[in-house]
Amino acid sequence: MAALEQLRHLLGWVLARFLKLLSWCYRFENGDTWAILKSTSSNSKVIITLWHEDLICAYLWASQALPEKFPACIIISAHRDADLAVPALKDIGFTVFRGSSRKKGVSALVGFLKNAQDSPPLILVPDGPLGPPKKFKPQIKKLASKLGAVIMHFSFISGTVLRLPTWDRLKIPLPGSKIVVHSEFVT
Repeated sequence: MAALEQLRHLLGWVLARFLKLLSWCYRFENGDTWAILKSTSSNSKVIITLWHEDLICAYLWASQALPEKFPACIIISAHRDADLAVPALKDIGFTVFRGSSRKKGVSALVGFLKNAQDSPPLILVPDGPLGPPKKFKPQIKKLASKLGAVIMHFSFISGTVLRLPTWDRLKIPLPGSKIVVHSEFVT
C-alpha cells in the first residue's frame, strides 16, 4: 500500500510539472480579476468558487497568471482520484484540505477554520463532487454568511476545448487557446 501511495505522489508531482509547463501554451485574458481579488481579500474574507468543469482551466490560469504564490485554502475531494491534484495545488501555494459534502467535509472545514485567522481565501467547487453541474449548493452561502465572507465566482471561457464524458463535462482547452477569466460577486 505504501508503494501505491508513493506512486500516486510521484504521479501528482509529474502532473504538476506538466501542467505548469502546459500553462504557457495558453493566452489568458483576465481583465482586472487579479486586482479585484487581491483588494477584496485584503479587506474581507473571500470564498472563491468555480464550477467543476473549470478545474483544469483554473489551475492553468493560477499556475501562469498569478504574480506570486497565492496563499489560499482549497477543499478538494477525499477520494483517491484527487490525490494527483494535491502536489499540483501545493506547488502554487495553496493549503489543501481533503473533504466533500459527502465524505470528511466537516473535518476539512474544521481544518480551514483553524487557518481562517489569517483570512486566506477559501476555494470551493459548489457543484462537486457529483453535481448537478453548475448549481450552487446552499451550504456555501450559509458558510459565507457565518464567516462574514463575500463569494467571488470565477468562470473560464475558451472557444476550443475538449470535453470529457464525465458528469461535469470537464473541459480541457486545446493548446494555443485564449482563455477568458471572468469573475463576479455572488449574493
